[in-house]
Amino acid sequence: MTGRTFWGAWLIAGGAFCACSEGQGVTPKARPDEPDAGVLEPRAGDRPAGVATGRDAGPLRGDPDSGTELDFTGLVLNEVDYDQVSVDYTEFVEIYNGAATALPLDGFAVVFANATDETNRVPLTGVLPKGGYAIVASPMVKVSADAGVVLRFDMPATSNAMPNTSPVAVGLLDTEQGLLFDSVSFGGAVTGVAVVGVTDPLDFVEGTGAAADSNALERSLGREPNGVDTDDNAADWSASKTPTPGARNVLTP
Repeated sequence: MTGRTFWGAWLIAGGAFCACSEGQGVTPKARPDEPDAGVLEPRAGDRPAGVATGRDAGPLRGDPDSGTELDFTGLVLNEVDYDQVSVDYTEFVEIYNGAATALPLDGFAVVFANATDETNRVPLTGVLPKGGYAIVASPMVKVSADAGVVLRFDMPATSNAMPNTSPVAVGLLDTEQGLLFDSVSFGGAVTGVAVVGVTDPLDFVEGTGAAADSNALERSLGREPNGVDTDDNAADWSASKTPTPGARNVLTP
C-alpha cells in the first residue's frame, strides 16, 4: 500500500457517488519485531475456524510508508452472478469485509479466469468499511435496497464480461505480491491459470469447486453463511434465487 490518506467512494440515493477523505486511515499496531519503518513482508497467521485469512498471501499486508501492518482476515469474495438468462447484462462480483476494521483495497484486483487463462480484471481502490460490501458490476445491476456502504466498480464490458463455459473462476488478487488472497471455482477446479504479471500459474480452486451458475434460472451464487470461508468452495458456496449485490446474502434455493 502507498500513502496514509485513503479515499472512499460509496453509493448514495439515485446512483451517485460520494468520495470522502478518511484522513489518516487505519493505524494498526506495529509489529514488535519490526520497529523501523519500511516494507514489511507478509506473515502467516493462525486462521480462526470458519474465517478466511487469504490462502496464499497471508492475512497481514505491510504499509511501506508507515511500517505498520493491516490485518485483512475476513476479506472475502462473497457473492457472484456470472451467467444470466439470455444476454448477461447483470453480472456482478461482491466482496465483503468481515475484518475487525476498515481496509484499503488499493493493490487488489478482481480477476476472472477460464480453465487456463485470465480473461479480464478490475483493479480496486478506496477503503472498504468494516462490515461493508464492494461490488464489481455491470451498469444494469441494482444495489439491494437494504445495502449498507458500498464501493462500486464497473465491469470491463456492459455484458458478457465474465466467462460462462465451465469451469470458470474469480480471484481476489494481491497484485503487489502476485498471489491470490481469495478465490472460487465454479463448475469444476480451475488450476494452473496464467495470470498477467505473475510468473507462476495460480490455482483458483479452494478444496472442491462449487456448482456452476445457470443460464436457465435467475440466481446468484454466494457464501452461506454470509462471509464464512472454510477454504472449500463446494461447502461454502450455494445457489440462491435472491441475488443481493451489496448486501448480506439471502439463501433461497
